[in-house]
Amino acid sequence: MLKKMQHYYILLTVFLLAACSIVTEGSTVTESIDEGNELYPGVKIKSEIKRDKDYHYAVHYPLTDSQDINDEIKAYIDTRVTKFMVDIVEDKLGKPVVGLHIDFEITYFTTDYFSVEFSETLFIDEAMTNVMPLNFNRVENRKIELQELFVGEEEINIVETNNEHEIVDFLVKEPVIRFYEKNGEIIDLPKAELVGQLQPEFLFGFEKKEKKTKENKGKKEEKMETGKEEKQKAKQKRIALTYDDGPHHLYTMQILEELEKYGAHATFFVLGNRAEFHPDIVLNTMEAGHEIGNHSWSHPKFSGLSKKQIVNQIEKTQDVVHSITGEYPTFVRTPYGSMSDSILNAINMPVVLWSVDPKDWKVSSSQAVIDNVLNHVEDGSIILLHDTYEHTVSATATIVQTLSEDGYEFVTVSELLGLDEEESKRAMVIHSGTPK
Repeated sequence: MLKKMQHYYILLTVFLLAACSIVTEGSTVTESIDEGNELYPGVKIKSEIKRDKDYHYAVHYPLTDSQDINDEIKAYIDTRVTKFMVDIVEDKLGKPVVGLHIDFEITYFTTDYFSVEFSETLFIDEAMTNVMPLNFNRVENRKIELQELFVGEEEINIVETNNEHEIVDFLVKEPVIRFYEKNGEIIDLPKAELVGQLQPEFLFGFEKKEKKTKENKGKKEEKMETGKEEKQKAKQKRIALTYDDGPHHLYTMQILEELEKYGAHATFFVLGNRAEFHPDIVLNTMEAGHEIGNHSWSHPKFSGLSKKQIVNQIEKTQDVVHSITGEYPTFVRTPYGSMSDSILNAINMPVVLWSVDPKDWKVSSSQAVIDNVLNHVEDGSIILLHDTYEHTVSATATIVQTLSEDGYEFVTVSELLGLDEEESKRAMVIHSGTPK
């Protein structure tokens, strides 16, 4: 008997990645391309983000080595963004309109086939999410139809044939084939039950290479204890550089090189899905003496999520970082700095915000970032930056050089706060460098 399940969509939203920024009156438009890695050869991530004083949208979608497949994907994206913008102009969505977020998950990947599920979330009073599955033949550069999954020409009866349970779409996943019913329900049918009916090429997906991992037991405790002792005896001015939204395939490593020149340490609040995509960079970051923090799985606005969704965002990221480094992050930084009692209760980990924000996501000039930091920094500052912008790399170089010459030491958040593991568990909110 097939088990029916209510539609449940994991909210996948904003990745704040940018390589260039275009500022228009009342809005900021950002576009970027994140190069792929060995997990999905030939696949890159394109991001388009617009911030306006009244609304924003962020869309993220894969770019493949096939222009025909890219055109199919872009047609879907353009249709949804255009509808969103038209609805805003015609005031069809009501108030307040917060934004539109479209993201994706690659659910099946082989040399010949590629399946992706898009999550489209509209934020008004609360988050409303829909999905769009797309399945492609990479050899013939086209979408595939349901019947192509099966052996022979006969019709496959997945459920009882009536209008209510009509199958309207499908998605190849591991280890199931997902069927979407007209009534909004889904059926996840194990491939094991379809042996002999399912084409052999859909039985097994792309075998991902094992993530590089390293055991680092005791390293974090030693570092935090050292930081605590040093803080108690040192008079040197100390600040914490923090970087959100990475790792980035280029800029994170460039920032690490700049920090190394001055023996500076920093804290990198990573997105889980980016960490999964670039495990080697996460491991290199930690091995260089930096701290890894949790910035959620996919950068949604927590104020629009349920407790279960928030917990999922945090726990998935904890697990992927642990699988790469052998350690769990100690601190969380919420996307957009979203804070409330319900959010804190859901996270149940110490939350670190910031005291200096040069808005490197909004400006395109490294000098603007540098000036903002140098004008506002003081002993104990926690500085918010993003390792997803080229101009932040050059800004980092100047900031570290200038402040090092001015007597500042660059330390991790744990070192700055001097918290041991038990103290960090008891901490709730850390803002402007002060536990609250």
